[in-house]
Amino acid sequence: MKNKKAFFFDLGQTVIRFSWGEAIKRLAAETAAPDAKHFRSIEALSHAIGYIEYELGNVSTETFFTRFSDIVGFRGGLDCLMHIYNDIFTAWPEREALLEKLRPKYRLAAVSNTSEAHILHVEQHFSVLNFFEEKIYSFDVHTRKPDRPIYEIALQKLGVSPEESVFVDDLEANCHTAASMGFETVHLLNDTDLEQEFIKRGWLQS
Repeated sequence: MKNKKAFFFDLGQTVIRFSWGEAIKRLAAETAAPDAKHFRSIEALSHAIGYIEYELGNVSTETFFTRFSDIVGFRGGLDCLMHIYNDIFTAWPEREALLEKLRPKYRLAAVSNTSEAHILHVEQHFSVLNFFEEKIYSFDVHTRKPDRPIYEIALQKLGVSPEESVFVDDLEANCHTAASMGFETVHLLNDTDLEQEFIKRGWLQS
């Protein structure tokens, strides 16, 4: 199996699907005075509400959602806002089946830029996190991909070297850092058949 011991997986769009489209529509519908600049894209909305600081664990969940509500003029309560914000995920059975095949052979860890609210929601409603023996979340460790420290923390958690490890992510910049450290990487594209890619590289048998 090419001397690999560990696989480090991103979460969103790698082992669980998410889409902000419907959430953006619902948020806009519940806003007292809709401001188009906030809802043109999730990037614009994230910048407006300071999502990166929340993802880094530098503000509390309550502070983040209070700020979020105030900035966009949300008409509902914070519970309603949190429900819309979190209700973006859907299970990915094919990827979970792949993790099930990998788990007896390799050590598995998740490395994710994410927030406390999203992880609590995924833990409550999905089983995918159960496949990972270690979970390294940006809000826990106060650093995020593609910055090098989060990769170093992940390696330390499993006690493996980059050369013994594979890093899987849908974002090229995140894979680039991993590759520069010595990981073998898999950059996921929309049409990537991940199981076949693993078979091709000798990590699984067909």
